[in-house]
Amino acid sequence: MRLKRKEKIDQKANNSVKMKSVRLSILTLIFFLIVVACNEPIKKHSFQHFTPLYGWQNGEEAVFELDIRDSITPHTLYICAQIDNNYSFNKEKIIPIKVLFISPDSLLYNDTLDLPLNVIEDKKYQRQHGRILQLEWPYLKGAKVNRTGVWKIKISHRDKENSVYKNILGLGVRYE
Repeated sequence: MRLKRKEKIDQKANNSVKMKSVRLSILTLIFFLIVVACNEPIKKHSFQHFTPLYGWQNGEEAVFELDIRDSITPHTLYICAQIDNNYSFNKEKIIPIKVLFISPDSLLYNDTLDLPLNVIEDKKYQRQHGRILQLEWPYLKGAKVNRTGVWKIKISHRDKENSVYKNILGLGVRYE
């Protein structure tokens, strides 16, 4: 009789410990779900590779999407490129591009840019990996979006007859 009573007490104690463990697991799971749900922004970078033999072809458009959910905090938008450093660049040492922004509610914003290749000397904006040179240009500093959601960014050639495009193996955008 005593042995059965001791077993029942041990069984109740085990059940109590198991319930506490299950409750703690559920609370931990809920906590992590809340943390993940509040994590902003969803997508901070996007990159598109081009054919290594031909680079960025005439008429080829690089299209990116960024999910921007914070309209209060200022961000910096960077334009990034991977360049085959074995080729020579154009005389002007620039990459002339057109940039089109499409807001989540389909409003259009556009810009034309000359991305300078002289950032090659600035270690902050470039990294060398063999013959591949990775460049990054700060495009918009302290920018705040007026609409949150998925923004599309399209980058295209500005000059049709520019040899610098064949050197470009990939383009990207990033914001922080």
